[in-house]
Amino acid sequence: MSTVIWALSPHPPLLIPEVGGEALEQVRQTRQSLEEVCRAVARSRPDRLVLITPHGPVHPQAIPLFMVDRLSGNLGRFGHPEVTLELEVDRELSAALLQAAEARGVRILPLDESLATSRRLVLELDHALMVPLYYLRRAGVRVPAVVLSISWLPEEDHVRLGEALREVLRESPHRVAVMASGDLSHRLLESGPYGFDEMGPVFDRRVLELLEKADAPGILGLPEELVERAGQCGVRPILTLLGSIEPGVRGRVHSYEGPFGVGYAVVEFALPEESGGTSTHTDS
Repeated sequence: MSTVIWALSPHPPLLIPEVGGEALEQVRQTRQSLEEVCRAVARSRPDRLVLITPHGPVHPQAIPLFMVDRLSGNLGRFGHPEVTLELEVDRELSAALLQAAEARGVRILPLDESLATSRRLVLELDHALMVPLYYLRRAGVRVPAVVLSISWLPEEDHVRLGEALREVLRESPHRVAVMASGDLSHRLLESGPYGFDEMGPVFDRRVLELLEKADAPGILGLPEELVERAGQCGVRPILTLLGSIEPGVRGRVHSYEGPFGVGYAVVEFALPEESGGTSTHTDS
């Protein structure tokens, strides 16, 4: 069995109704698109998820991979500790990914209980995981997951990690949905959290074009200055996602908006011959 669907989700905490309140209406397109994509995930009937976050523990020389039984988190940082989620981790599938990634020369940091204790880390669901997971749960998706963070290793290593993931999932008996969490430029408006840079909108337009083609080499080839000036957090999760995608898959941008100065894109990836936006590709 192989991957049945791939997606990119933004992660502003205000997408959670308890946090967003009246501001949720200003990201209505994003909310509706994320609901639509998560319903498509549910229709694809996955029994495993792969979730990729840019806001988990980050290591300069290895890509963190959670190797614990369960993860939990809440939105206390955003004033709502009562909003909590839990997730079971598939340690067996995670271990297979670790082995496959290292065979490709990608360094992986297993985030287990002993490492957390020795380095005083709190292993939890961050908001970039909780936002898409909240909508997946609302769509009825409640399955174990592999959970990945990012590294400051070269961006190419994240593509290779995605390729290792594709290899592992091809051999897995599970139906798997892969979702990367990432926002685009944080510099779209003067009123935004990081101000305005004219390269912010340029970056977002170019990335959306490349996402439609599932073009990882194109994203790798973006000028370094453009990526830096955009002030984004999505490139590395996106590259891992694109590395995992089967040949022939195209992207569908469900929505893009940036009312608060940060670019929110909801993108689904499916094989071109499939109708309804959901891939059911398997290897015989």
